[in-house]
Amino acid sequence: MRLGKSSEFVCQGGAESCAAEECGEICCAKFKRNAEAKRHRETVHEKLRENKSSACSGTFSQKGHLNEHIRVTHSESNVHSCHVCVEKFGVKAKMTRYVATVYENLRSFK
Repeated sequence: MRLGKSSEFVCQGGAESCAAEECGEICCAKFKRNAEAKRHRETVHEKLRENKSSACSGTFSQKGHLNEHIRVTHSESNVHSCHVCVEKFGVKAKMTRYVATVYENLRSFK
């Protein structure tokens, strides 16, 4: 539903109720594009997960998430290895966080 001059789209139920009817949760999420509001409604409230992995039972709401899953989980390319032990990671940031947490005793939270 379009809201006034600000070109914002509310998730579900209009500006008055601001409720997602599918799940009964209150949702006041606003988006600049109607397509973004539709994607939010489908993935968050309707829990649509149409993208299925051919290698496992994983399902994903977005094609990009499936592609990343396949690349990281089921592919041997772009593997980042810990320089101290045998741990391997599909995403370099996860390997960096692992090394900082396990070997450098750093934590990203307080």
